[in-house]
Amino acid sequence: MLRTQPNPLADLNAQLRQAVTATSRHRQLAICAHEIGHALLELAGGGDVRYVELRFKLTGLAGYCHYGDDAHDAEQLGWSGERKLARQIATMAGHAAEVRFCQHYLGMDHSAAFRYGLDWAEGDYTDFYYFRRKFGLRHISPDWAFHRAGIYLDRHGGLLDRLTLRLHHAHHVNGGAFPPPAGVQ
Repeated sequence: MLRTQPNPLADLNAQLRQAVTATSRHRQLAICAHEIGHALLELAGGGDVRYVELRFKLTGLAGYCHYGDDAHDAEQLGWSGERKLARQIATMAGHAAEVRFCQHYLGMDHSAAFRYGLDWAEGDYTDFYYFRRKFGLRHISPDWAFHRAGIYLDRHGGLLDRLTLRLHHAHHVNGGAFPPPAGVQ
């Protein structure tokens, strides 16, 4: 009798398909908006974005916005106080973009939309507090940065929406695909 060995790659692919299926289209789009929000505010604040991507993992969908420089090196890079502040706003822009998406397209009120995206934004809040200390910006609150990001994203909602759909479709958007940014005011 011939025994066949289990194919670990086939098992992994089946698990991956199951995880992707479990992530609803609405959730996928909200995650895309989140990552595009980071990218738009990073560019508006004078930073650089290499690319934005989605990755399907066994635990579900993950999104990443890859900046052109690392905030850990801000002092060596000679970042001004304004540049550091802009990065803090970009950090909170993911959550702000996700809230905007949930309000405009899923019909959620602000409170429900805020809670919906909070689990996804947990790492952003951690980064915000870490860099607030590192940058010496203790007078800046995440609420203030979230609000500033939200104002910018409301003004540029069409761009946010187009790039969100592009990321959802292609799962990868190069930094060069973003138009020249309008500054944060």
